[in-house]
Amino acid sequence: KPCRGGWCALLRLGVIIFMASELLAVARSGTEGVSSLPRVAASENPQSTIRNPQSEMPPVEPRTTATVPSPGDYRIDNWTTDQGLPQNTVQCLLQTHDGYLWIGTQSGLARYDGLRFTVFDRNNTPAFKTDNILCLTEDAHDTLWIGTADGLLRLRDHTFTYFSTVPLESERRVRAICPDSNDGIWVGDGGVVAALHDQRYFLRTDLQAGLIQSLFQDSTGELWVGTEGGLFRRGAQTGDWRTIYQAP
Repeated sequence: KPCRGGWCALLRLGVIIFMASELLAVARSGTEGVSSLPRVAASENPQSTIRNPQSEMPPVEPRTTATVPSPGDYRIDNWTTDQGLPQNTVQCLLQTHDGYLWIGTQSGLARYDGLRFTVFDRNNTPAFKTDNILCLTEDAHDTLWIGTADGLLRLRDHTFTYFSTVPLESERRVRAICPDSNDGIWVGDGGVVAALHDQRYFLRTDLQAGLIQSLFQDSTGELWVGTEGGLFRRGAQTGDWRTIYQAP
């Protein structure tokens, strides 16, 4: 017989509740299976893991710290008369194009080849009028110029040649020299600066600012002169002198 009455309605409601409870159990079991998978944290979202390649580059160290070796990278050798120097007071140094290291002292000029010293002085080189070497430079033609306490020396083709500074009417102590862009050199003798070309002096100038200590010609051809009394510059085009700094 078909079910009738109130008890049949209760039976149907019980069946519905049972089926609903079964479905809920299945849903819970499925949810538990999904939750057991590794969860992706918000910071690990695939969208958030796409990074700017530039932001991943290591920081660039300042060039000064990246290129300067530490003190431990150097080996310090101490050269004295025991190793072959003519005297222990070194007044100037220069490495020439052929790799030799030239060392000017108060008692002669030494050339170091990496193994031994060769000394040039009045005892073995007639062109030397004094052994007091004050400055060194090399010009564009690989000629070595030596400023001394008594004039100027030139080393070319293995021969030393003496140049007097008497025409400059100065004290003959060449404390500064530098190459000139016109195939000559600039000479600082006492307080006088002049250009030496083809064994003759030109453009003599007495700066009247004490002894000349340094000379430098820049890439534009301007000559910079450091003296006891200040800093001066000679224009490349006009030849005019300008005082950059005057000592008080």
